[in-house]
Amino acid sequence: TFSSLQPGNYPTVRNGDPTDWWKWSAQSGTARARGGSVQVVYRPGDGDTLIYSNPARSALEFTFDGPTQQEGDFKGGLRGIGGGFRFFNAAGGSIDGKLTLTLSSGERLIRNFNSDDSFGGFWLTDPNVVITSLTLEPFGNSGGASYVGATNLFMGYAGVTAPVPAPGAVALLAAAGLIGARRRR
Repeated sequence: TFSSLQPGNYPTVRNGDPTDWWKWSAQSGTARARGGSVQVVYRPGDGDTLIYSNPARSALEFTFDGPTQQEGDFKGGLRGIGGGFRFFNAAGGSIDGKLTLTLSSGERLIRNFNSDDSFGGFWLTDPNVVITSLTLEPFGNSGGASYVGATNLFMGYAGVTAPVPAPGAVALLAAAGLIGARRRR
């Protein structure tokens, strides 16, 4: 959640220190076209803190810049990202509409977000690709003159404790098991 952030209007919102794997920042617009600010609002009715991009209908980009290599069972890099994403009015109320969620690696999701607890996200299975950013943008005319924002983020790394065999190796092991079982009969 964004409960650790103080309400206000900021050029950039950040969370985490340089050693945290979950370190992130949020900016209004995209890397190609920055501008505007990030608004942090506390909604006392439901206890949520949300962030959104100002001016209305501008993109909100999250950048993930924590360490890329972890010790132990983690193969470096952010592999999964998700959250509660929405359109909001100036008072922080939810508005229905379609958002485009785009990862730095090019994966894209377009869907309707129509409730306070709408969730959208990604999990990358390619161990050579990591997530360095997530951009939320209005799709078409969705959301009217409202703001693109989020109520929470979920981030994850894939634990790697043993090599995963290639599909051909799995088939060969299965065939060897069948032959071995037949010989025992």
